[in-house]
Amino acid sequence: MEYQNAPVFYGTTKITLQKGIIDEFDVLDTRFRIFAKDFEDGDLTPNITYSDDVKVDTVGNYNIRYTVTDSHQNTTTLTVPVIVIEDENTKILVERTVYTTPSVWNMDLAEFSRCNYGDRQILGIYLSANQSIKARILSAENGINIDFYNNDKYNETTTTIPLTGEWITLENTINDIGYESVPLLRTTVLSKEKTVINKTFKIELQYDETIAPLNYYHYFDDEKTFRDNWIESANLYGVIESETLLLVVPFSDINYMTNYYKNGFTSLDKFLEYYQKVIEKWMNI
Repeated sequence: MEYQNAPVFYGTTKITLQKGIIDEFDVLDTRFRIFAKDFEDGDLTPNITYSDDVKVDTVGNYNIRYTVTDSHQNTTTLTVPVIVIEDENTKILVERTVYTTPSVWNMDLAEFSRCNYGDRQILGIYLSANQSIKARILSAENGINIDFYNNDKYNETTTTIPLTGEWITLENTINDIGYESVPLLRTTVLSKEKTVINKTFKIELQYDETIAPLNYYHYFDDEKTFRDNWIESANLYGVIESETLLLVVPFSDINYMTNYYKNGFTSLDKFLEYYQKVIEKWMNI
């Protein structure tokens, strides 16, 4: 059998920064991070290699070059432009590529519908109470929903970014009261007429330096760095993610997280691997 599906990059694929708005550029900063997935291999993010020379205190056009290869030796490269300018009105402007999922129309017809539309993608940011950002769609087939998650469903909202391309405000506010939250993009499920496996869409986000990067752990990341950064920020929520799980974790659980929810796992990766196997077994029943 010949495998021709090359890996797909998603995440932040274009960046414009006001000169000096951040102290240094880090490709693992969740506001600017790139991820990779493959139809056959699944998550390939830990396999990404990159090169960059971004200088956030010097006006200019920079490029970050990412490369990833799947198990069938299909290689995908991506060049992410980083534009540093002197413009007080720009602040931080990022273009994000978001993946789609194949149609589940046959499962819907069979009434196997639980979690068919449950996939979410991070926006790379954390919103404190009463904070907001701007967003618009650059390419899509329908409006895109943004869900604001915390640990109380009564303090969570959803906003739809319209297909018109107009800028809208994203914030988690109920009755003029703002609540801290993690904004997550609800992944578009393609219609049954669409057969493209690796289709992607694009959105654009605009915000300033007061918007914090999301405290985020992706499978195979450095666990100590994740924990230390989260403690320093003291944000109320963080995210842990693998190929099959995305967990919004309250900061109050950080010590339980260190003990991997008291289940005897020796690392976050072991915790994620266990549930990966559980899900794979369930799918093969």
